[in-house]
Amino acid sequence: MIVKLNQNKIVQCSVVGDGLVGKTSLVKKFVHNKNTDDYVATVFDNFAGDIAVEGEKYTVSVFDTAGQQEYEGLRVFTYAQSDVIVVCYSAVDRDSFNNVVDFWIPEIRNYVKNSKPIILVATQNDLTHGNVSTVTRSDGVKLANKIGAILFVETSVHDRESIMTLFENVVENAIKRRRRKSSIFEKILRR
Repeated sequence: MIVKLNQNKIVQCSVVGDGLVGKTSLVKKFVHNKNTDDYVATVFDNFAGDIAVEGEKYTVSVFDTAGQQEYEGLRVFTYAQSDVIVVCYSAVDRDSFNNVVDFWIPEIRNYVKNSKPIILVATQNDLTHGNVSTVTRSDGVKLANKIGAILFVETSVHDRESIMTLFENVVENAIKRRRRKSSIFEKILRR
């Protein structure tokens, strides 16, 4: 039996950020609802998970990309294919936070300009208690505004609700973007 997928029900997103910020753990928690303790450097991986938004079931195809700067060529492919880009930093790593402005946003803007929604995500939020290098929620909100992110979300792999909120927002923003593009296309055709 061949199952035909409804392309309108598939949302693609790229997850980017420095190595060791927890991108793969975040994605695996969404897709498999499992925590992963072992660190294995990712070069490129693709995962798919399902989520219900506005009473409809969507499949989110997630490109999990390498955090090392030398893998830009692989990430470029994912930017073009994505409806939404998720930029991650660790709430306990100030360098990864600074790299959002110093590296990640310039790279993204170089390839997709302002055409794709960006969601800024603080990962490893459960590790902030008593940590001196903690990036505060206020810091994250200010950064989200600075980079023009449509949303700021704090997550932890020990809080599945925060991760589900993130991916619900990925789908909602992909739907909004598609509706805007469709509306623009319809206006052009009516001329």
